[in-house]
Amino acid sequence: MCGLVGIVGGNDVAAEIYDALTMLQHRGQDAAGIMTCSRGKFLQRKGEGLVKDVFRTHHMSRLLGSFGIGHVRYPTQGSSGTALAQPFYVNSPGCRWTTNMSSSVSQWQLESSRTRCPALA
Repeated sequence: MCGLVGIVGGNDVAAEIYDALTMLQHRGQDAAGIMTCSRGKFLQRKGEGLVKDVFRTHHMSRLLGSFGIGHVRYPTQGSSGTALAQPFYVNSPGCRWTTNMSSSVSQWQLESSRTRCPALA
C-alpha cells in the first residue's frame, strides 16, 4: 500500500499536500516525499519515516509552487530506505514526475493555464 496526492492551485500548495499526506499516513509509514514546481524548477523533499518526521518548517518553506505531488510509501516489495522514498524525478520533456505504486508506474503530467513547468535539461 502507498498513498499519492496531487494538487493544482493558485497559491503554494505544499502545506495542502502535507495535510493530505498526514491523512494518508495509514497507507504508508516507511517514507514520505513532496515535489512541487515553481518558476520552471522542481523542488523536492523526501525521506524515511512518518510525514511529521520528514518535513520540518524550514523544509516546507522551500517547497514553493502552485502545483505538486506527495507520496507516502509502504514497502510491499524489495527493501526500504531513503533512496526508495518517492516521488522520483525523471528528466524528460514536460513536467513529468514518476512514482512507483506497487509494481506499476504512474506518470503525472500537471499543467495549468497560468503556470507551466518547462522541460529541464
